[in-house]
Amino acid sequence: MTSDPCSKALAGGDFEHLSIRFFDEQLKGRDTGLHGYGRYHLATPDSTCTTVDSVKADAAYDVGTVATTETGGAPLSYKVADGPIRVAGAPYLTGDLTALGANNRAFYGLAVGTSPADAHLVQDNVLPLNELAPVTGEKRRIALPSVAVDVPAGQSLFVLASPVSDTFVGMGSRTPGAVVLDNTVVHLPVVGR
Repeated sequence: MTSDPCSKALAGGDFEHLSIRFFDEQLKGRDTGLHGYGRYHLATPDSTCTTVDSVKADAAYDVGTVATTETGGAPLSYKVADGPIRVAGAPYLTGDLTALGANNRAFYGLAVGTSPADAHLVQDNVLPLNELAPVTGEKRRIALPSVAVDVPAGQSLFVLASPVSDTFVGMGSRTPGAVVLDNTVVHLPVVGR
C-alpha cells in the first residue's frame, strides 16, 4: 500500500495530520471537525478505506476439508466465495482438527485470485496454528488475520493453508505429517457483495 486512505478520508491528510487533529481535539479540547469516532476504519491493499460499525464475522461459508502438509511443501488454497465481495474485520475458521504428530503447526490466511494456482495472500498475512500433542477430530476455532479487502468480479476469495511462513521463520512443524481440518467453515465479516 502506497498511501494511507483512512487518514486521508478522516482528516484530509496523512497519519501525522490525523494524529495532530486527534490530540488537539482530545487533549486540548479544540473542535477540529474530526469525524469517524465509534467506527472501525480499515485500509485495503488497493488503497481504499472501508468503514464498518463492527469487525465481527457475520457470514459463514462451508469449504469442506482444508489440509496442509507439515515441515515443507507448497501452500494450498481452498475457494471460499466468488467476487464481487468485500470483507472487513476479523475472520476465523472452525472445523474438526486432525494432526497426528507432535508440535503440529500450520499457517492460515485469506487469499485472492482467479484460481487456487494464482491466489495470493492478502497483505502477505497469516496466523499460526500450534497443536503440541496429537489430536483426532477435535473441534477448533482458528483465527485468521484481520483484513479489509475487495474481491472483484472474476476473482475469488480463498483460505490458504501452508506448512511454513516467511513471517514465522523457523516456526514450522517438527515432525512430518499433515494438519487436516474437516467440516471447515470460514466465518467472514462481509460488508458488501
